[in-house]
Amino acid sequence: MNSSDMVQRLKRIDRLSILGDEILADLARVIIPERHPPGTVICRQGEVESKFYAIEWGEVLIKIETKEQEMSVGRLAEGDVFGEQALTVDRPRSATIIAETIVDLLSLSRSDYQRLSRKHPQLKRIMGGPDIPPLLKGVPLFSKLSDDELADLAERMGTLVFPPAKKVVEQGDRGTAMYVVSEGELVAYRKNEMGQNRPVKALNQGDAFGETSLLVSEPRDATVIAKTYVELCYINRASFERFKDEHPGIEDKLQARPEVERKLQVESFPGQQPDEIVEIKENKHWIAFARAVGKPAFMLMLAAMILGAMNFIGGGLASEAMSQDWFSTALTILWIIWVLASAGVFIWHWIDWHNDFHIITTKRLIHIENELLRSTSRDEIPIRQVQNVDIERNLLGQILGYGHMRVTTAAGGDGTLNIEFVRHPQEFKDAIFKQVSRAKYREVAAERSELERVIRGAIGVTVLDKKIEEQAPPAPMEALGWSALLTQNWLVKQLHKILRGLFDFLRHPHLPRQEIVKDDRIIWRKHRILLLKVAFRPLVLCLLILSLILGAMAGGAGWINWSGLSPSLFGKALLALSLIAILALGWLLWEVEDWRNDQYIITKTHIIDIERVTPILLKETSRQASLDDIQNTNFSIEGFWNRVFKLGDVTIETAGEGTFTFTQVRAPNKVQEEIDKRREAYENKLRQEEAERRRTEMARWFGVYYGTSDDIETRIKRARRLYPTDWLKG
Repeated sequence: MNSSDMVQRLKRIDRLSILGDEILADLARVIIPERHPPGTVICRQGEVESKFYAIEWGEVLIKIETKEQEMSVGRLAEGDVFGEQALTVDRPRSATIIAETIVDLLSLSRSDYQRLSRKHPQLKRIMGGPDIPPLLKGVPLFSKLSDDELADLAERMGTLVFPPAKKVVEQGDRGTAMYVVSEGELVAYRKNEMGQNRPVKALNQGDAFGETSLLVSEPRDATVIAKTYVELCYINRASFERFKDEHPGIEDKLQARPEVERKLQVESFPGQQPDEIVEIKENKHWIAFARAVGKPAFMLMLAAMILGAMNFIGGGLASEAMSQDWFSTALTILWIIWVLASAGVFIWHWIDWHNDFHIITTKRLIHIENELLRSTSRDEIPIRQVQNVDIERNLLGQILGYGHMRVTTAAGGDGTLNIEFVRHPQEFKDAIFKQVSRAKYREVAAERSELERVIRGAIGVTVLDKKIEEQAPPAPMEALGWSALLTQNWLVKQLHKILRGLFDFLRHPHLPRQEIVKDDRIIWRKHRILLLKVAFRPLVLCLLILSLILGAMAGGAGWINWSGLSPSLFGKALLALSLIAILALGWLLWEVEDWRNDQYIITKTHIIDIERVTPILLKETSRQASLDDIQNTNFSIEGFWNRVFKLGDVTIETAGEGTFTFTQVRAPNKVQEEIDKRREAYENKLRQEEAERRRTEMARWFGVYYGTSDDIETRIKRARRLYPTDWLKG
């Protein structure tokens, strides 16, 4: 290909289009075209390279790996570039770039860039980006950083160029990067309740957006679109985390916005999912503590008044009836008891109040109620199922800033959550619906992405569908020795399985299983404490009869001399005791089997409650409900000993089958977490199946339209327009 053709190809790259023809001609001589099929890893996060890439055709997927997880954070398409930092510094790649379609790239090496930048200083500005430290100094988040820290942070940042009308970020997408505007103008849009985009903010040189996404990885609140040609400097979460690790104490210098700082200080809670972000976690309003401590405080004040009266008038009585010293000692002891009681009551109720939480996350609305040493309960509702939130405030609540809330789901009265003493209830309500909107936006964005994938596949554009995995080459076949043949023999494997099961039984022969995992289902039984409770009497009876049988056997054999009793009497007694022992043992087995037959089951699609009244008559009551009918779940642990033994109930409210109660199970919080996890997985599966059905149908129509509207000549013209001309050769 001649130089003039390459110059025209370079002009299609946004970053390079503003360069002069002389610079482009020199670049055309050193640019190397590269082609990559779908699935190719072009560069990997953490590796050090020295190449810059421009995308001439196709799309690539951007993935980053943080401390928490690996995630896809965006795509680059025709006209975009990546790897600018590799032209100037030896720094590990901040992301992994994977070819999602057939990709044609134009690559530039560091040595060629350095040679050309000495000849053309303008190239250094365009390729190397702006002077970033002064820009960062004007960003409030980084305003307290030193010059050296700003310079180090700037080296970790990249630059992007967007033409007018190009979308930079989209509302609802989970963001992991922060942007600073170097040149140009942008507009931020936000969808209203009608689904219409409304401008909310103009962004100019020096402005920044994406602070919350960088620090908390929250979904984007707005869609940002370029108004003119813009140049942006960006830092992603992975690079920023490494920057913080290399600069201990840097977090104290960051000047995050108050709402972001509050989110950073929110602590995690038991049962929080890895991809779940906590928006709000707060205790009840302080008035709840005041109400709880009010009654005992009144009683303590009454006691203090009585002690004060005794102290005032008791001196005269003590001089007549008793020693003044004895009376003073007794009064002092009573005052000490009063002080300790007051402190104990205050501390008890403060801990009890401090352990109650209202939590809003990106997935759930949760209410945790802990009564110190007595009970624990947790109610939760999936955030996407929230339909309405009612606020109730009396005069005192309006003055002090608290209220009670009633959250309703699609199930109406069966799916409600009552939350009392909420601080700033209107703000809490707004936060709930903010997460509801974000959940809907995430579903829409995912649906749109998948629809695009299916349609592009239907019209003949290859798209990467599966996760890229590196597979080791198959090991060479080797001859098996006698030891390998023995270990791979089917009979030997079965014998090993039996012996292992026997060994496990001998290790725990006395512990009936409370939780059984079979393939895709989990079976829970009631706590062993319940088994001990129902089996205690027949077990004691069996032991008593066994001791009598042993005594009768010893007497009949003459080992024990029972004076006045004939040997024949021992035989009759042994026969009678044996019959009674059979009945007692049957009673014991009855109770054990009755306990075993009450099962709570969860599968990938249903929850099932099975109760068999008697093991012999096999009278069975069975109820089941689909996981997608679940509207609300909660668990409760009542009483001190139940807390010690982790024994409680799990209540599941469904839309069609009413309320299910898993009674007296072990670790009810774990049971609730498993139910919620499977419910979410099943709902996602149903949504994906329905969406895939709609997408496939739509893609079929697009495919028919595409096939009937274009003849062979039209397709060739399109191919020549989309693909580089040398792709059509051969």
